[in-house]
Amino acid sequence: TRNKTNFPLKNFHEHQIYHLDECLKQSGICFTIIRFTSLQRYFVLPASFVIKAWKEKDKSSMTLKEIEANSIEIKSGFHPTLPYLIAVDHFISEWKVKNDE
Repeated sequence: TRNKTNFPLKNFHEHQIYHLDECLKQSGICFTIIRFTSLQRYFVLPASFVIKAWKEKDKSSMTLKEIEANSIEIKSGFHPTLPYLIAVDHFISEWKVKNDE
């Protein structure tokens, strides 16, 4: 998005949210990579947070503060261009800890 303070939920389509939700129900690892173009910032956001925001009927966007609090920021580079697997490893570790409790 070119917005500086929020990410519009209209960037997601209903079938995408449905697919993410179905994957989570099967214990899949689901996430989105969100880019704030004007800020040159990238975030790996768990699908569960996106789905929750989508289902809030009066919500039209996720604020940058919400995204910062619920995601892992990644920096673009040369190789790999977006090192999102670092964030995925973090999500897997959190999931294992949560399921071991």
